[in-house]
This record gives sequence, C-alpha cells and structure tokens, in this order.
Amino acid sequence: MAEISPWLPVVSALAGGGLVGIINLVTRWQDRKSEERRHIRELMFKTAVEEWKQHSTFVIELMKMKTGKKIAAEPLVTYLVHLIKLSEVLMEGKTTKDNISQKLTEVSELMKEVKKFTAPPKKENDESAAQPSISQDM
Repeated sequence: MAEISPWLPVVSALAGGGLVGIINLVTRWQDRKSEERRHIRELMFKTAVEEWKQHSTFVIELMKMKTGKKIAAEPLVTYLVHLIKLSEVLMEGKTTKDNISQKLTEVSELMKEVKKFTAPPKKENDESAAQPSISQDM
C-alpha cells in the first residue's frame, strides 16, 4: 500500500477553503450590484412620483387661473418610465459629451411610444379635457 503524504490533508483543506472563499466573493459582488440597481430604481420611483405630483398640481392650478377649464394631466406612468429609462441609459456606461445626445435621443423615442398609449382619447366637442404637453426635459 502506498503511504499518504502528510501534506495532502493540508493542501486539500487550503484548496477547499480557497474555493469557498472565491465563491463567497463572487456572490457578495453580485448581491452588491443587485442592491445598487434596486436602490437606484427605488430612488427613480420616488423622484417620479414627486415630480408627477408637483407638475400635476402646477399645471392644474395654471389652467384654472387661465381658462377655468378642467384638464387631464399626464399619467404617473409616463414619469416612471421616463426616469427609469433615463437612469438605465445614463448608468449603463460612461457618458461623454460625444454620446449624451444619442442617449437622450433613445429616451425621447421611448417616451414618444409611451405617450401613444397614455394619452387620453380626444373628444371633438369637449374642450374641458385639454391635454397639456410636457416638455422633453421632464
């Protein structure tokens, strides 16, 4: 029978510990990235809700003062999609003066599609449902 080297258990323990350590480091790194993305989305959601509240209140009060008519404000979903997409586009890579125009164009095109589905139906004889337009820089 062959004799087992006294170093074999030590090397096996070190190799096993090293492998577990590497797996734990990778897992922690993935958890940290996931937590960061979740935190950014949470901030974007809160920001969108606040922006929607302030803008809706401002537009409604302004229209009441100017015309006395009721208006339909932009739905909250447009603000949510805009800020989430904007954060994704700006966080996906290095933003420079050369590529910022392309990134903002991508957000603008997405918002045009969203507005097709969130705009209230136009009524021919009902002037009380005027839809205010939100500027491109939401």
